[in-house]
Amino acid sequence: MRTAIQNEIASLESDPTHVKATQRLSTVENPSFLRIQPTFGLGSIVPTEDRQDADYFILEGVGRQPITDYDSLVKEALVNRKFIEGYKAKLAVLRERISSINMDLENT
Repeated sequence: MRTAIQNEIASLESDPTHVKATQRLSTVENPSFLRIQPTFGLGSIVPTEDRQDADYFILEGVGRQPITDYDSLVKEALVNRKFIEGYKAKLAVLRERISSINMDLENT
């Protein structure tokens, strides 16, 4: 029983929907913006604090993305937060079951 619960926890933690929602929400909450700085006919990509000056942003786990995609991430933030809250609630219940099983084993 405990092994099945542990496997379910591992499955939930690595679920692609959970991982993607976590990465996308983290990107919105802690954004990293980049801009192209022209230099002698070439362009260097440098960090910037200002979203308005940015040409790219860093999507956690994916890498550099065009800044035009950032606005859709911001719009998705509430949905991603709800996904994550749901997964955390499921994980908390499963971890509580494991604790309960462990307590029962210690008392026997």
